[in-house]
Amino acid sequence: MGLEADRVIALAMGEAVLDDIHELDARRLAAANERLAEQRLTIPALDQRAREVGIDAINTRDDLVPLLFSHANYKSYPESFIAKGQWDRLSFWLDTVAASDVRAVDVAGVEDIDGWIERLNSAGIYLWASSGTSGKCSFIPVNDHDMELNRRISARQAKAWGDQPMPVSVLAPATASMKFAYAFRSTAEAIAAPGQISYLTQNTLRIQDSMRSAAIRKAMIDGTATPRDVEELERNTVNGAAARDDEVRAIAERIFSLRDQPQVIYGFWAPLWRILEIGKELGIEDGTFHPGTIVAPQGGLKGLDLPDDYSDQLARFFGSVRLVSGYGMTELCFGFRMCSDGYFHASPAHTLLILDESGEQLLEPRADGKVRGRIGIYDAGHEGHWGGIVTGDQGNANFSPLCSCGRPGPTLEDNIVRYSELSEGGDDKLTCGGTINSYIRGAIGG
Repeated sequence: MGLEADRVIALAMGEAVLDDIHELDARRLAAANERLAEQRLTIPALDQRAREVGIDAINTRDDLVPLLFSHANYKSYPESFIAKGQWDRLSFWLDTVAASDVRAVDVAGVEDIDGWIERLNSAGIYLWASSGTSGKCSFIPVNDHDMELNRRISARQAKAWGDQPMPVSVLAPATASMKFAYAFRSTAEAIAAPGQISYLTQNTLRIQDSMRSAAIRKAMIDGTATPRDVEELERNTVNGAAARDDEVRAIAERIFSLRDQPQVIYGFWAPLWRILEIGKELGIEDGTFHPGTIVAPQGGLKGLDLPDDYSDQLARFFGSVRLVSGYGMTELCFGFRMCSDGYFHASPAHTLLILDESGEQLLEPRADGKVRGRIGIYDAGHEGHWGGIVTGDQGNANFSPLCSCGRPGPTLEDNIVRYSELSEGGDDKLTCGGTINSYIRGAIGG
């Protein structure tokens, strides 16, 4: 990690203070430039892209735009590599977007995708898989530095929630090859009283099972699923839903029993909403939770069918607790945290970019500092992969120097939506990652 990246990370962690807020943008660009010089040597896809567009240095926000990776680049592997157990070829693919030497890891004897991930983990190359809601998981490579930094971020977040230990209910599995599992556990362990962490389930969430279910759903949409596929999905969905509801009811009982004292309720929206429904079934009155309680839903709605007033219902049920929200994704090290006025604030480690729908052109804000478009971000935190990402999300940004809460901007409004949800066919017209995907396919012979 270079000096400039260290500086913006220290600012993001609250370990340093910037005397002049106007210097922050320059610091961010300097960190991105420094990391470009470092990571071109280790990430082939980044070096290839930089040479193609003729960018050897990042001096402006415009310089960053053609170097942003698409969120789809991290799932550009041929699915046949997994279906056929070609783990050496999957490692070859990952090597194009990872800063580590993935191909040097011996994958002989690996039996499935979870085994491949475990084999890389044992070599210090950690993979965070995405949820795969689009039908295919992304794999984001991180290293020891990144894991430790994320642990520190989680601990800092826990400290911001309070100095006194509190019981924590984590609405998610205890273990998974996903960023959420690491972050949830690190946060819970930093704030919980001894022996006072409860997880939705102790069962490990297997990537193989997640990918199989996603593949069947995609085949059903495409019309290529067999009757046996549909039967398998229905059986697993029914059995899984029954098990999950038992698990949610168990953790709900714990949460309700603790509502006269401060506690942390931390995890995904689906079980959180189910807890609200169970509470109403049991006659739990609105607003009976201790005001020192922290309720922190994570991960976004991701297609959940909730009523339009779901946030109002949640606020009424929990009452005068502290509702904590944020915006982030697996590719990012730092998340955007919501302020008291309801806006998501970029971290000092973020360079926020608002792009056109194709993801290829930087959009400039109006005179009032506001602009709407596709969200792109450069995050200076991670070493294991390039920190520039253009997302599948559309949002409203405000580049005014100060938010109405009094804190520095830029900010995003709490109305972010996926482009795939705006399209009748569920398509995302993102084109900026195509050339990087073309290089990756050429490099792996796909």
